[in-house]
Amino acid sequence: MKALALGVSLGIALAGLSSGASAGCTSGTPFPVRVPDLATFLQNKTVCVPPTYVDPMKWQEYHHTDGTLVEYGQGQPESVGTWSVARNLVTYSYTGDKPYTYSVYDNGNGTYSFCSVNPEIIARIKTGGGGCR
Repeated sequence: MKALALGVSLGIALAGLSSGASAGCTSGTPFPVRVPDLATFLQNKTVCVPPTYVDPMKWQEYHHTDGTLVEYGQGQPESVGTWSVARNLVTYSYTGDKPYTYSVYDNGNGTYSFCSVNPEIIARIKTGGGGCR
């Protein structure tokens, strides 16, 4: 999601330009309950936006276990910054941009909501790196 660093905000971009908070951000069940769970949940996983496959995918961010964030875009994988978890929040620090921090909710339907002051980001999360096909 290196393009996000250049966009108006991570939230708007990941949400596929949705507006306002949706059910996940206002009434979803928080996931996970404890910080170690969120870190464990995200590491070695790829966040796929939009949550259903379309060609091309908007963003495909792999959460490397060493804290590196890798975007699987149209070409080769590219390191776009770092990710970290503290106090049940995940923070994305994109190279050359400000950090973005989110709480994460499990929507119970195979999608997850990343919530902040920006519009809700709805994503699917898959194990491992690579594209979100």
